[in-house]
Parts: sequence; structure tokens; C-alpha cells
Amino acid sequence: MDNDRKLTTIFALDIVGYSALVGANEQEAINALRNYRKLIDPFITKNNGRIFNTGGDSIFADFSSPVNGLRCAIFIQRMVYDLNLAEKIKPSMRFRIGLHIGDVLIQGSDLLGEAVNIAARIEQMADYGGVSMSESIYLHTKNSFENERFIDGGFPVFKNIKESIHVYSIEIAGTIPNPNLIQKVSAQSYQETVKGWMKDPEYATKKIMDAQNFKRSGQYDKAVKILIIRVLKGEMDANEELISMVEKKLIPQDFHNFVVDTFVMVSKKLNSNDQTKFGLLLSNYALGKDNKFKSLYFWKMASNINDEAKFHLGKALLEDPTTSVNETKEAITYLTDAAMMKNVAAAVILGLFYSDKNRDEYDESTAFKWLWVAREFKDSKAQVYLEALVKTMNKATFVNSKIVAESLVDQIRWNVSNK
Repeated sequence: MDNDRKLTTIFALDIVGYSALVGANEQEAINALRNYRKLIDPFITKNNGRIFNTGGDSIFADFSSPVNGLRCAIFIQRMVYDLNLAEKIKPSMRFRIGLHIGDVLIQGSDLLGEAVNIAARIEQMADYGGVSMSESIYLHTKNSFENERFIDGGFPVFKNIKESIHVYSIEIAGTIPNPNLIQKVSAQSYQETVKGWMKDPEYATKKIMDAQNFKRSGQYDKAVKILIIRVLKGEMDANEELISMVEKKLIPQDFHNFVVDTFVMVSKKLNSNDQTKFGLLLSNYALGKDNKFKSLYFWKMASNINDEAKFHLGKALLEDPTTSVNETKEAITYLTDAAMMKNVAAAVILGLFYSDKNRDEYDESTAFKWLWVAREFKDSKAQVYLEALVKTMNKATFVNSKIVAESLVDQIRWNVSNK
């Protein structure tokens, strides 16, 4: 009956970057979404869920059981990850899902109320390809999902929601931390602990020199606490000291994420070289599941003025099997910028990328010119790749590609000499 109420589990799903996909090719995006929905919608129904509202890029459903709702959400994200890995639907899409239990108003076939709004806000907190939930969902489901790893996301601040909501998420392979929330989430997750250090006289009044003394005596935990406090107070020498401890692998395991989150907090105050350096450290040094994204975050900030950062950013994006079509285009731009400044490794990566016949971007002429550039600048592997590629080219294509490649080499030499 209209205007009745009920307590239910709200499931909110949306597509990451759907507007950009539509902008790139509207019909392809619509067709891809239709193909995903052919798989997603029946599974919602199979788990006793009911879709009550859909927009261009969203699905709202309700479940009488929170266990069914969470099971459905986890399955959908893992199914989508596998589909994207196999490139079965193009362009590939990523989804975010949020879950919440609350009282709702029944209005025809639709459901209204703050519980629906909260589920939507929680969904916006989810990682790309991830599932986030309120504490009410977590408490009702944790014993039914003993093989899953729940992650405490703290108490994020939701726009226009007065209630304090404790958020959790499920660890799912292939997720990418939400870039729009990385600083907020980091602040919420470690703020209370760091405030405690700042109130502790053992650390609050200590200087960088004290941290260095603790480091020399092997008391790395105390050194890290002092340095984090000094970094947050804006002391740039503390940045260098903390980065040095990361480089030397002196950060205790329990402090890894605190160190990373601290640098995310102050990232805009770091110079371009330090942003690049820290991005590289994070990519090579396991400090947590989301540091792949945080490396990209630092490199992206530095890439405006730093050629090395452009190279690392492009390389990391191309190597990631979950990279979207738009991110691939972005990666090519970064690598091209780096290669045009005589980054030979970037030229090789571009050559191999365009010579891959399994990619939509396959282009033997473009592959040839970049491998030719790398060979001209003395990359021995490029010579091997180039010889293999030439065997597949007809004479006319080879001649034309060589002319373009030689001109490109001259342009790169000019760029470097006039930098």
C-alpha cells in the first residue's frame, strides 16, 4: 500500500566515469551498459532482491535479507572484474556498490527516505570495483562471510546526512581506491591515533634530531611517530628524513599505512621531485593494498612539470589489466610526452603497445616509429623487436614508416637540446 513503511536493505550501484564513456562514444557506452545489465539484473532477482529505481548510470534495489544483499554485491563485483579481465564487454566499466539497512517509505513501486540517501552516499565512498556498507550491514553479515576480509573505513563525513555512519568495505581483487576521497578517507582513518601522539609528551615536544637518535638506536617506532608529527607541522626536513626511512625499509609494519597517509595529507606541499620519488617508492615497496593508486596519485601531481613522473604514470597505467579505455589514452599521452624528451624506455613501451595485435590500438606504423626511436638511442632490445616487426610489414609501409621515424628522431634531438 502507498505510504506504508518497512525496514529493508538498500543496495545502491553506479558506474564509475559513465559520463566520460558516453562522451567518448554514446552508442558503445549504452550497448556496453545494456550487456552488463543483462548479467547484473537477473542476479539481483536470484538473490531475492527487487530493483525499485534506475537512472542512466545507477541501480537501486532492496533486499529483505542483508546477507543476500551483500552476497549479491560481492558476486557482481567479482563477475565484472572477470568480464573486464577477459575483455568480454567493451568499453569495460567499473561499478561502485553501497549497502545500508534502514526504514523507508513505500510509494508505489519506489522506495524513499533517508536510508536510500545514506546507501547512495556510502556507494560514493566505495572503491572502483568495490563494495562499501554501513555498520548495520557489517554487524548483520560478518558471521555469514567468515572467508571475506572486512576493512574498517572509519566515520566519513556525508553531505546533508546528520547521522554519524561507521563504514566498512570488503576486500575485492582489482579494486582501485576512490581518487576523489583518498585524502578524506586517510584523514578519517588515522586522525584519532595521530592526535593521541601529538598529546603524548614523549613525542609531541621532540624534534627531528630526537627522531634521528631513536633511529640510530633502532627504536624505529618512536622515530616514525616524531617525524609524522613534525611533517604534519610543516617541517620539510622531516619529510626528507621520513622518506629516507622508507627507502631504507626501516618503517615498522604497523606504521606503514600511517606513513603513506601522512604523505597523502601533505602531498601538495611536496616538491615535484619528492612527489615522483615517493610515488616510485610506493610502487616498489609493499605498504598496503591501495598504494598502487597512491603511487599514481603522486605521479599525477608531479607530472605537470616532471618528465620522470609522466613516464612512471603512463607505464603503471598500461601495465594494469584493469585500466579503462580513457586511462589507456591518458597513459599513451604521458608516455609520448616522456619519449619525446628521449626517454628510451617509454619509446620501447609505446612500440610494444602498438605492435600488440590483441589490442584495438594495434598500428604497425606507429609501433615501428617508436621502436626505431629506441634503437637510434641505443636500446638493444628495441633492435630485436624492430626486426620482428619489419618481417610483417610490406615494403611501402616500411618505407613510409622509416621516413616518419627518422623525422621523429630529429624532433626528439631538437627537444632535448632546447629543453
